Amino acid sequence: MLSNSGTADLALGALSKTGNDFSVINDRCSGVTLAPTKICTFQVSFAPGTEGAKTGSVVISSNDPDVPMLTISLAGSGGATGGNSGTTAVPYGDNVTAAPTADVNLTFTSVTSAEGTVTATAITTLASPLPSNFRMLNGASYDITTTASFSGPVTVCIVYDPATMSNPANEQNLRLYHYDGSAWYNITILPVNTTTHTICGVTPSLSPFVVAEPTIVFDGFFRPVDNLPTVNNAKAGQAIPVKWRITDANGMPISDPVSFKGLTSYLINCNFTGDATSAIEEYAAGSSGLQYSGDGYWQFNWKTPKTYAGQCRIMVLTLGDGSIHKADFQFK
Repeated sequence: MLSNSGTADLALGALSKTGNDFSVINDRCSGVTLAPTKICTFQVSFAPGTEGAKTGSVVISSNDPDVPMLTISLAGSGGATGGNSGTTAVPYGDNVTAAPTADVNLTFTSVTSAEGTVTATAITTLASPLPSNFRMLNGASYDITTTASFSGPVTVCIVYDPATMSNPANEQNLRLYHYDGSAWYNITILPVNTTTHTICGVTPSLSPFVVAEPTIVFDGFFRPVDNLPTVNNAKAGQAIPVKWRITDANGMPISDPVSFKGLTSYLINCNFTGDATSAIEEYAAGSSGLQYSGDGYWQFNWKTPKTYAGQCRIMVLTLGDGSIHKADFQFK
C-alpha cells in the first residue's frame, strides 16, 4: 500500500521490478495521482523457479521532491521445486484407482493384466518446451509410468500448491498438459477444483504430465467494470468500456494484440447460478475496436444491444493463452 501523507498531489509513475522470481500483481498505483491522505495498493507474488535465496525490488517513481525514486527491497527463499516420487500396486479389474504419491491419483478404466505397479517420478525440467504462454508450476509435474496393461482412458489428478503461482487469483486458469512423445496436449477437465487445489485430465496413455500456469498475468478489470463478486448495473444499449491490464510472468506489460482472443457474454438467471447458455460474440462500438493504452492496459468498448434489457448476463474475456475472466452484469 502507498499513501500520500503530504499536502500536495502525489503523481506516481509506472511501477517496475527486478528479480525474475517476483511479480507485481493487482497494480492499482501505476500512473495514479494521489490526493493528500489517499492511498493505492499493489501486491507482489513470489514464485521461485529454483532453490535458494532470491532477491529483487519494486521501484516507484513519483513527483515527490524528497524521494523521487523509492526502492522497496524484496527477498525470499526457493525450496525444492519437485514433488514427491512414489510407486504403488495396480490390481486387475475395472475402475481401478491407484495413488503412487499423496499428490497423484489415477483411475484406470480397465486394468487387463495381472497386478502391476504405477510410478510417479517428480520432474523439474522438460525435454520439450510447453506451448507458448504457459510455464511449468513448481512441484506439480510428474513422469507417470506403469508395468500394468490397461485399456480405455485414464483419469489423472494432481494436487498443486497455489502459493507457487505467479498470480494465485488465476488458479481457475491452470491447465494439465500431457506429453505423448511428440507434442504437449491440454487434457484438463474443467473446472479446476480450487478448494482442494486439484487438477484432473483424461489421457489415453501415460508419460510426463505438467500442471501449467498461464504466463499472461491478469491484473483485473478496471472501472467502470467491477470485478467479481460485484454485480455491475448497466443500461441495455449503452457502450461499456471494458478495461483490463496484463503483464507477463516477469511483470513486463504485454502490448501484443494477440493477447486478446475475444469477448463474449451469455444469459444467466439473476441469482448468477445455473448452467451457461450459448455464448454470444460481442462487438465493439463504432470503429473503436480493441485499444491499447500503454503499460499493459487494454480497452474494448462493448456495444450492448437494447434487447439485453431486463437480463442478467456474464461477460467473458478470453485472453490469448486461453485463460478466461468474467464479470456479472444486470441490465435495465
